[in-house]
Amino acid sequence: MASQIVPLANSPDQSIHVILAVNNNTLTMNLRVYFNTYQGCWMMDIADQFGAPLISSIPVVTGVWPAGNILSAWDYMQIGAAYLVNQNGSTADIPNASSLGSDFVLLWDDNPSFAGGDNPSVVI
Repeated sequence: MASQIVPLANSPDQSIHVILAVNNNTLTMNLRVYFNTYQGCWMMDIADQFGAPLISSIPVVTGVWPAGNILSAWDYMQIGAAYLVNQNGSTADIPNASSLGSDFVLLWDDNPSFAGGDNPSVVI
């Protein structure tokens, strides 16, 4: 399965209804992405299609495999893997209040355990 881009903007508090292909299934989820001014980073909450909370307060940061998967701690939930990718080539690991959705994109993919390999199908 190829990675899917989750359309994010740099709005300080956004709610997004997404339908994603994950692990040969279709998942409908509600994402809340917000900028935490105290910590200086973006955070994400994930709820199911009915609004029931699944995961709260995930820091939206980049990383190197396998730490790059911001959902790795919740692999058992089988809701996929998510990677924040810095697409402008800078050395920044954390998007600022205005660079999410432009300099940084969020990719959603199958769970690494589902794909059966040691690497996600994200190709950068």
